[in-house]
Amino acid sequence: MMNNMIYNSFTVPAAKVRTLAAGLFLAVLPSVAVAQQPADSVSLTSMTFVRQSFVRNFYNSSKVMSRINMDGTRLFLPDAANIVVMGGDSVRAVSMRQEGRTLVLGSTADDRSASTLRVGAFHPYLCYEARFSGIEGDERTGIDFTDNEGKGRTIRTMYHGGRVVSEIIENGHTKQLASKEVGRRERVSLRVQYTGVRFHVFLLGNDGQADLLYSVEGDMRRVDTCTRYSFGVRAELPAGGEVTVEDARSLLTCGTGQADPQVVQLKDGSPLIRDGRLYVCMTTRGFERICDSWQGVYSIDLDSYELRLEGALFFGKGDGLMYGFHATKMVYDEDAGRFLVMTTTHEDTHTLAYSSSSADLLHGMHYLECTELPFPHSYSNGHGFNTEDPDFFFDSEAGRWRLAYCALKDGSYVTYLCESDEWNGPYRQVAESDRNNNTGIRITTVGGRRHVLSGGTGTTFYIYDYPSLRCLGTFNQQFANGGFRGWPTIVPVPYGNYERYLWITFDRGAQTGRYSYGTLYFYLGDKMWRLPDTATPGQR
Repeated sequence: MMNNMIYNSFTVPAAKVRTLAAGLFLAVLPSVAVAQQPADSVSLTSMTFVRQSFVRNFYNSSKVMSRINMDGTRLFLPDAANIVVMGGDSVRAVSMRQEGRTLVLGSTADDRSASTLRVGAFHPYLCYEARFSGIEGDERTGIDFTDNEGKGRTIRTMYHGGRVVSEIIENGHTKQLASKEVGRRERVSLRVQYTGVRFHVFLLGNDGQADLLYSVEGDMRRVDTCTRYSFGVRAELPAGGEVTVEDARSLLTCGTGQADPQVVQLKDGSPLIRDGRLYVCMTTRGFERICDSWQGVYSIDLDSYELRLEGALFFGKGDGLMYGFHATKMVYDEDAGRFLVMTTTHEDTHTLAYSSSSADLLHGMHYLECTELPFPHSYSNGHGFNTEDPDFFFDSEAGRWRLAYCALKDGSYVTYLCESDEWNGPYRQVAESDRNNNTGIRITTVGGRRHVLSGGTGTTFYIYDYPSLRCLGTFNQQFANGGFRGWPTIVPVPYGNYERYLWITFDRGAQTGRYSYGTLYFYLGDKMWRLPDTATPGQR
């Protein structure tokens, strides 16, 4: 069933996919940490983090954005009140009739037919799926991205005669972009994932198998593509031919994995938790290149660690393009009623940029125009490139905003701490760490003491003093994730009269290319802090 298409697929390096645990790469349910001892004082350097669970989320969390919905409804086909047939075809339009929850497309006995049926609007970072059946002869079926006025280019991915072919049609000329032999079949399910500058074509099987067939260049990042282009399903039928559309939809998805977990916080650095769910910005991972990723917004249930996709952030920089910048930090300033955002301009200048908004950035899709951050490693200062992973908060004791990030220095990533009177700078440097090849910088509190944390080489995670950045030691962990250069995202979580410490990290096991990694791991510290009567979880 199409309803399960997005939930029951998982890809392994050879592009062969097997279903485990209903769409998850592998999931181990959480359990209570062994010997999680209450204490009046706790030290991060003496705490051991015990793995609770791990999970690979591969296209199994999503939001449906548009769909040909035939569930319990009767489509008004004669007057096209529901179905829009896109223009541009020189042959007869296909006929349509609804049979239960499917739509049968046909041609007359004496003439061929071709049509693209509009499903919804195009967006350069959505996933598009369609399932067809009844393919018995020379029928062609697939997915179209078409200019609404019929004047621009069309990007088309079709199944025909045992092959899947992608092509571009522009100014009356057709150019083949890629193709793959898949064997003749009566039923075909296609997934096309767009990632701004490229798209990626999957063949989905009835048993949960998914094959990544190929990736193709095709830049569609212009912001106006969302209003100029449509997503549709297409059928090209010989005389007397028929094909059945079982379902078609566009989705915002969790992608092939999630990485770079950065907690959404309040201005004082405490985590934003609503109804038992922790809000986290995580990079939605994709494929071979870093531009195949974008910024997802997620929430995590603090009991089960169940992940839910809440939305996505996309960025602009004044050139009319929509960028998938990621490794983003988001702070909610309750006084101003605004979300303050810093992101890493991956795929571009690879430095830090900022934006803010009074919209609810925790939910839905958003587009933010951003500005380069004025700080010591800005691109405009001649540094830029290889500067990433910001974390920031307002230090009420210092009376200033504090920002931590990492930047490349002499072949190794170094952690820097800066401060400013304003959240968006200009920032000046306060401290610099040793050369530990850092990644994923995090400012957090454990037992009422603030630290700066970073990932490192292999499964090493560094603990730095705040604000001096003097190295205090490394994480103690039981059952390391086996990956390398994960993130040290420790979160102070309220637990009755106590505060316990959740650590979220990831590995870099790539399923569909270099930047498709992101199995998530959840740990709990073996000690929990008995909160003083006046303390608020997560505050110093």
